[in-house]
Amino acid sequence: MSSHPIVLGTRNPGKLREYQSILGELGYEMVSVDAPEPEETAPDFEGNARLKATAYARYAGALTLAEDAGLVVPVLGGLPGVFSARFADCEVDPSLGKVLSYTPSGRPRPSLDEANRLRLLELLAGHEGEARRAYFQMVIAVADADGTILFTASGEAYGRILYEPRGEGGFGYDALFAGDETDGFTFAEVDAARKNAVSHRRKALEKVHTWLLARQGLLTGHGECHKLAQ
Repeated sequence: MSSHPIVLGTRNPGKLREYQSILGELGYEMVSVDAPEPEETAPDFEGNARLKATAYARYAGALTLAEDAGLVVPVLGGLPGVFSARFADCEVDPSLGKVLSYTPSGRPRPSLDEANRLRLLELLAGHEGEARRAYFQMVIAVADADGTILFTASGEAYGRILYEPRGEGGFGYDALFAGDETDGFTFAEVDAARKNAVSHRRKALEKVHTWLLARQGLLTGHGECHKLAQ
């Protein structure tokens, strides 16, 4: 299968690896863009995915995918939600599910990820059983070279938050998240292939892949559309 370059609007190497793994097998070459990350000012994942896709596409001048994703814990009112990647730098009211203020610490990504996990565990102290239910949610937005949004897709992965991290793989909250579709193993304990088969990113990318095939069919005059190979 020929390679189809697509810009991925992220500087997160973990996300880039997952996109390359999932779409690379289908003939798509993911190219990251070295551009300033747009400020995430939208109140939800879709809004942030749209603004990022538009900004990165205009910078790159090419078809671009961008996403916003995070961990949603219902007992915390949906937190950390859109603040998942910067949760430790936020002052929050978990009873209302609100972020009261955000002060960037400038910590490197690994250090901030660890602090985010610790903050989550602190807020869940005393919560047992179903109160520790959670899910990863993400929205991918696709933008044309001029920044016009062409398509959006969402995906979710359900599970629960453990009492301590397990596993050495993954990134973000993966070591705390025991997935329903990974037999209770965390996303950091299973290998990349197993995680990618059931992750929220995979589920959203299935929809994006179907859309990309349909778009290619329209551009080349062929209407075939195939489901993402498992």
